[in-house]
Amino acid sequence: MQKTILTIANKNDDFCKHLEHAASKKNLRTINLCPEDFFDKIKVEFNISSGGSHFILKSGKKEIGIENVLAVFPRITNFTGDPKLRNSSNHIYTVSEWNSFYKGWLASLSIPVINLISPEYWQKQNLNPIDLNEFSSKLKLHIPAYIISNDSYDLKNFFLRHKKNVRFVSNSHAKVSYKIDTESDFKKLSHLGKYFPITLHQLPKGISYEVFYVGENTYTIDSQGKLSGAVPKKFMNDIFLISRKTGLRFASFEVVASEKKFFLTSVSMYPCFSRCSKSVVTKILNGLFENYLKI
Repeated sequence: MQKTILTIANKNDDFCKHLEHAASKKNLRTINLCPEDFFDKIKVEFNISSGGSHFILKSGKKEIGIENVLAVFPRITNFTGDPKLRNSSNHIYTVSEWNSFYKGWLASLSIPVINLISPEYWQKQNLNPIDLNEFSSKLKLHIPAYIISNDSYDLKNFFLRHKKNVRFVSNSHAKVSYKIDTESDFKKLSHLGKYFPITLHQLPKGISYEVFYVGENTYTIDSQGKLSGAVPKKFMNDIFLISRKTGLRFASFEVVASEKKFFLTSVSMYPCFSRCSKSVVTKILNGLFENYLKI
């Protein structure tokens, strides 16, 4: 039977489209499970004694066992629950049960899972300067300054100190963040400090690069989507360190060159290729195949 790569992602995920194209050239197929399909298209069995699990994918009339799946690429952090139960009184409970199962299932698989993220980062899609601060003492890259406060005076000083160029980051919603670079934007935001603490971090001005981490290899991409050597190799050890500590096997790191300093501003746990040229995408995907699928 033809070998399969399983992705778990939302429809129209950029990465999945590129992966499917690259896999077909190696006589592999990809199957994507959207969150709403997951409940109907997979059968799972845990083996308590061995601590592992087996699963069977339903693809049309065919069933595909774990022995024919090379790797799993989970591209979502949490399920929103079985669509059939969203209007039921047990919706919140079923969502928490499915998410607990989902994380446990991924951790139990004997095949490569890219990424199998450490539990403390399960609710994250990106690591921002606050998340990265725990690594700062071991890094050569600089981490942007940040503040968490409900005091309008402190927030205003931070805003001005960093030349009115900061980003608001939600403390509870991974996708919510806004660039704040005008007085009017800041005033609107500062009013929220009456209700909850506001988190801001510095946005260093400079040239932005995206560094893709694949195994022990890195690929630095410039603003034109081409490979670049602009980020010195001495900083790559920082990328290896963060990846190992967080459980990331495939990630992208935003690095900004600003006034003779290099800042690490964010880490994406679910990289996409919107910034990359076609040749670079091919190179990165080949790196994934070679490092994790051994093909």
